Amino acid sequence: MKKIILFLVFSLVAANQLWALDVGPETRSWGKFSLEIEGDVITQPLKLRSNPTYWQEETVYDPSTGETTVTTRDGDYFDEVYTSYGSAYTYKRNWEDIKNKSNLLLQKVCYEILDKFDVYGKLGISDKNIVYTEYIDYYRFSASDDWDRSSSREDIENNNFHTSFVWSLGLKGTLYESTNGLKVRANVQYLGLENELKFSDYEDREENSTSSAIVKSKRSQKFETSQTQWQIALTICQQIKQILPYAGVEYIDAKIKWDYANEVETGAYDKDTGSLILSDKVIQKRHAEFKPEKNWNGILGVRYLIKEYASLNLEGKSFGELSFSTSANIKF
Repeated sequence: MKKIILFLVFSLVAANQLWALDVGPETRSWGKFSLEIEGDVITQPLKLRSNPTYWQEETVYDPSTGETTVTTRDGDYFDEVYTSYGSAYTYKRNWEDIKNKSNLLLQKVCYEILDKFDVYGKLGISDKNIVYTEYIDYYRFSASDDWDRSSSREDIENNNFHTSFVWSLGLKGTLYESTNGLKVRANVQYLGLENELKFSDYEDREENSTSSAIVKSKRSQKFETSQTQWQIALTICQQIKQILPYAGVEYIDAKIKWDYANEVETGAYDKDTGSLILSDKVIQKRHAEFKPEKNWNGILGVRYLIKEYASLNLEGKSFGELSFSTSANIKF
């Protein structure tokens, strides 16, 4: 992949933008600089690079004895097996229908370095939503009570919204132009994205009329996402008066990292004196890495030239992902 990119850059091949890259045709520069505002809506099917992993630590403190007990476990999240209080627990999990749903707003700055080639950068924000369906097979077996063995299955959909900062750098240009105006254009782009989302902490208070204890719990959650992505696009275009229709293909090589942390602190207090009876703290972490389910996209778009220095663009992609983008460009 890197050899292909280096070859294209060395050949002064150009690129697109983030997933909904504007790989469409461009008129001969009216000036050295151009500005563009772009909005994208993307649904990108993903698959796991490997099974997710998990790590958990539980700390129990008993004030009456002064003892603190710490237990940890980690391993494959899809095949979790552990023993607790004399019972054996098994979780068989699977994720299906994984999608990366994003809405993007980008500002692009482009500078002409040669007659037919431009270098550009983009800054913007992304509302990122990784959605998947989790299937769970759960078994619990107690040696003392064989009947206390159960199995269950449930379908869970997880929505983890991220509002993140997005940036990209690219190079684009014309590889070939025929005498009748038919152009073959190329675009290479590198994308970076990283953000952190913390859920507001909340506290529960449980009081049982038949119990002498009050239970308080506090929970916090954190999601972290990072993404790196290379994109290479080739398009063919032909200007018809003020309309420039174009079509092409795009190759994407992306890596998405997803981390989740959950921390729950629980304390049992005497209802009359308020003194601590028992405290329990559980920290859970999960890590997963994704890549596009398909690396190739088909591109179809059209650019409308309002003036020599201004244009509007509409573009759609399918096959690998389903995306739509619109942009407005002005040169000066």
